[in-house]
Amino acid sequence: MIDIHEARADDRAEILRVAQSSGLFLSAEIPVFAQSFDAWCPGDPDEATLWLIAEGGGGAAMVTPEVMSDNVWNMLFIAVARERQRQGIASALLAAVEGRVAAVGGRMILVDTADADDYVAARLFYGACGYQQVGRVPGYYGDDVARISFAKTL
Repeated sequence: MIDIHEARADDRAEILRVAQSSGLFLSAEIPVFAQSFDAWCPGDPDEATLWLIAEGGGGAAMVTPEVMSDNVWNMLFIAVARERQRQGIASALLAAVEGRVAAVGGRMILVDTADADDYVAARLFYGACGYQQVGRVPGYYGDDVARISFAKTL
C-alpha cells in the first residue's frame, strides 16, 4: 500500500523534482508550480488548496476548489517521477485526492490534460479511473494542442 499524506514545506524540492522528471510539464511550467506551492498556507483554516505527496517521494498532486462553483474542485497537478511510474502511485494519489475532497463536501473533480500524443497515457488513466471527457478547447496549449477536460462526480 502506498501511503499518501499532506505535503509539508520541506517537500517543495521533491514536488518540483517530480514535476520535472515526470515528462508531463515544460520547464517553463515548473516555476508556476513553485509559486503555487510557496503561496500555499497549510494549517491556515482559510486555506482550501491541498498538496499531497507519496511517502518517500516520487509522486504528488494538488487540488483546489473552484471559486464560482457548487463544491467543484480542480486538480491542477498530478505527477509521478518517471523512475516511479507504473507502480500504482498515480492511482493512490488520485484516490487520496478524491477521498479528501469528498470529506470536505466536494462533489466533483475536474482535471485537464493535452490532446498531444505524449498525453495519451494520462487521458487513458483518467478514463480508467471513472473520469468522463467533458470538453475540448482547441489551441489552448498552443496552435496545435487542445485542452481536454475531464470530470468525475464523487
